[in-house]
Amino acid sequence: MYFHRARFLDVLVKHLPSGVAHFRKRLATYSQLPSGIVNIEFADGTSASCDVLLGCDGIRSAVRKRMFEEEAVVRGEPELLKHVEPMFSGSIVYRTLIPAELLTNQDGSKHPAMLAAMMVRVLPNMTQASKSQSLVFRSTVGPIRY
Repeated sequence: MYFHRARFLDVLVKHLPSGVAHFRKRLATYSQLPSGIVNIEFADGTSASCDVLLGCDGIRSAVRKRMFEEEAVVRGEPELLKHVEPMFSGSIVYRTLIPAELLTNQDGSKHPAMLAAMMVRVLPNMTQASKSQSLVFRSTVGPIRY
């Protein structure tokens, strides 16, 4: 099952107490106290503390980097550092923006893409011939349900 990151965050934040999620912030560092509380410092000089730190900060995750660097030292396992940088998974994502006015049906109604988040999925095991037809025949196209 695949979810668009923005939809995932919308659902997550909806179920959190107000003011707990921090957006448009860049993590500088974090540390966990013996009590279990996590202290977070952001690049803009602000800070926060929490019981659980979820690193939804993208492919170049500062949370993942800090976690693996710390664990490599604590465990004495420098091979953990290979997980700091993202690794190619074999999947490729193509993204594009289409002007909304081009997504109006001939009868003037809104195209389904304007009504819900859409996602096209090309399966990794598809042959080259089926990939070229994937938008029509083989991919999952439709609103993301949660």
